[in-house]
Amino acid sequence: MSSISSAQAKSLQIKVLDKSHLLLIMDIEKKSFKKPWTHDGYAQLFEQKNYMGFGVFYGNKMAGFCFFYFVLDELHIVNIAIDPALRRQKLATTLLLYIEAWAVKKGLKKIFLEVSVENLAGVALYENIGFMRQSRRMKYYPDGKDAILMVKEL
Repeated sequence: MSSISSAQAKSLQIKVLDKSHLLLIMDIEKKSFKKPWTHDGYAQLFEQKNYMGFGVFYGNKMAGFCFFYFVLDELHIVNIAIDPALRRQKLATTLLLYIEAWAVKKGLKKIFLEVSVENLAGVALYENIGFMRQSRRMKYYPDGKDAILMVKEL
């Protein structure tokens, strides 16, 4: 497992993502998921109204990303990933709290996300930053696994 040095940690930046980041996104996506989203799938997100993504960077290297859409007073996270070699360094927490602050500035009132019932680390992360379990979505994922719908009031 790699780690980010304290100097790199001090230089962490969170940036709005665009199509120029697609190769970096796909590299992390493929390392993170058994059934990754496609390059075209991400490219289409950049064309959609009210969809956007933020990436966490150290220097010119991307450590992770989060994509979401917003409508009315709600933000819905559709995908988040941190490079597996850089996990357990609070990068996902940093990214999610940044998105939360962004959402508050936009006047949004809630953040929603789904997480696999088997992703215990993800559930713990979300609960640690204030997300509450709202319901269970049966057979939500293509492999038939259930998801937990979580919500955070802002």
